[in-house]
Amino acid sequence: MTTVSVLISVYNDTKYIQQSLKSLSAQTLSDFECILVDDASDVDTQGAIAEYAAADGRFKIIRNDKNRGLGENLNIALAAAKGKYVARMDSDDICLPERFEKQVAYLEANPSVTVVGTWASIIDDKGNVMGARHYPVSHNEIIKIIWANPMLHPTVMMRRDALNGIGGYPSLRRKQDYALWFKAERAGWRFANIPEELLLYRVTETHFSRTKLAQAWTQLKIGFAGYARMGGCNPMAYGAMAYPFLRALLPLGVQNWLAARMRQIDPRLIKEKAI
Repeated sequence: MTTVSVLISVYNDTKYIQQSLKSLSAQTLSDFECILVDDASDVDTQGAIAEYAAADGRFKIIRNDKNRGLGENLNIALAAAKGKYVARMDSDDICLPERFEKQVAYLEANPSVTVVGTWASIIDDKGNVMGARHYPVSHNEIIKIIWANPMLHPTVMMRRDALNGIGGYPSLRRKQDYALWFKAERAGWRFANIPEELLLYRVTETHFSRTKLAQAWTQLKIGFAGYARMGGCNPMAYGAMAYPFLRALLPLGVQNWLAARMRQIDPRLIKEKAI
C-alpha cells in the first residue's frame, strides 16, 4: 500500500502548477502518489502536468471531458487513490519538504486522530511571504469553532478509510471542505493541527473574485445548518457565518480592504499578519 495519496484538482494553472508539483517531488517522504484531476484545462496546463507524469511515475493524470468542479474532482481522485492516507493541496500552493513526513508521523503516533492539518505561511502571487495562519491545535479547540472552518483545507491529511466511510467529499464546486468538516464531526472524527508552517498558502489580490455570491450563499447555508445540528446557539457565531455572504455583495477592492481588517478578530487565528 502506498503511504500517501495526494489529491489535486487542476484547471488552467500554468502559472503555479509546476512550482507545486516540484515541492511534492522534494518531499522527504518519497512513498506517495499524486493524483492530478485535469478539469478540462487548456493545452498549456495539460502539457505542464504531462511533463511531470512522464518523468515520475508517482504523478498520475485523470482528464475530465468537461469542467466538473472541485468537489466532484476530489471524489474522482479519491476513487483512484491507493494510499493509507490522503493529503490535499491546491495547484497554486507549495509544500515544505517535511510536510508529509511530519503528518504521517503524527497520525501514526495518534491513532485516534482522523485528520490533521498544519499551520501555513501566506504568500502572494510572486511567492513573497506576507504572513502566517496559526489555527487552533487540539480537537476540543477546533470543534468549538468548527463553524469558522479552522482547518486549512490544502494542509490536511486524512485516513483514507475514514473519508471513504463517510462517502467522500460533498459534490460542491466550492466550500466542499466546509461541508465535509460538519459531516466528519457528526461521524465522530478527531481533528488536530500541527503547530508548524508546513505549507505556503497563496493568497492574491483576486482571491475573493473566486467566491461568487451563489457560493457565499451556499457557505452560509452549510454553516447555519451544520452549527444548528450541533446544538449551536451563539448569536455571534451565526453573525460571523453570515459575514462572507455580506462581504460577497461588495466590490472586490472593498472586500480586500475589509478582509485585511477583519483578520484582527478572526475567531480561528492564533496569529496572522496582515497582507
